[in-house]
Amino acid sequence: MRLTVRTLLAWRDHMLSEADQRDLDEKVLSHVAAQEIEQRIERVLGNLDMPSPQVDATGLSASANSMAEFLDNALPEDCLGPFESNCIESDVQLCEAAECHHLLSEMLGQ
Repeated sequence: MRLTVRTLLAWRDHMLSEADQRDLDEKVLSHVAAQEIEQRIERVLGNLDMPSPQVDATGLSASANSMAEFLDNALPEDCLGPFESNCIESDVQLCEAAECHHLLSEMLGQ
């Protein structure tokens, strides 16, 4: 299993199978970049002053549809890399993805 923003979010929200969860536990422990992203996710989720994404912004990352497709694993492959890069570069985008993923996992009872 690859270390991506989406897999890190699934790992954080315990949405993976037991075997995949253990595999990601080991990968996160052995990859500094994954640990840093995990720490950033914790930090941005705990920041009550984090602004919401701008509703008048443009581009792939500004689209609510793109976020929904990302969370539903339906974002076109050619858009996935740029979308995840934006999440890594933007605290606001990372927070939005992490919070939405967490809420959906709670709603699904996972």
